[in-house]
Amino acid sequence: MRNWFTALLGLLGLVMLLFLTMPLFKMLVGNDIATLVQTLGEADVSASVILTMKVSLFSTLFALATGLPLAYLIARHEFFGRSFVETLIDIPIMIPHTAAGIALLVAFGHGSLGDFLMPLA
Repeated sequence: MRNWFTALLGLLGLVMLLFLTMPLFKMLVGNDIATLVQTLGEADVSASVILTMKVSLFSTLFALATGLPLAYLIARHEFFGRSFVETLIDIPIMIPHTAAGIALLVAFGHGSLGDFLMPLA
């Protein structure tokens, strides 16, 4: 009985991987190499890729520096408001990515904090 369940989970996981990798595969195979190289050589595209990599690096370092200590506190210590903090941490999982992106843009895009973060981009 356990083998069919494992096979079902594997099949469902394979479907998910297919949905995640098919657009990338289509982009690479659906165009000829010359078009792909020409597109990657455009200034806007390369600037976008570099910006994405920089933002990913900074957000990973920020999450590591701030999230790891918070995770340690939540896992090892009992304190007042712990369940509230856990709830706040779970909110980004519940909000659609587009809405979260708009909220981050509104919060950090303009004003003093946005001006402070602009040299990092």
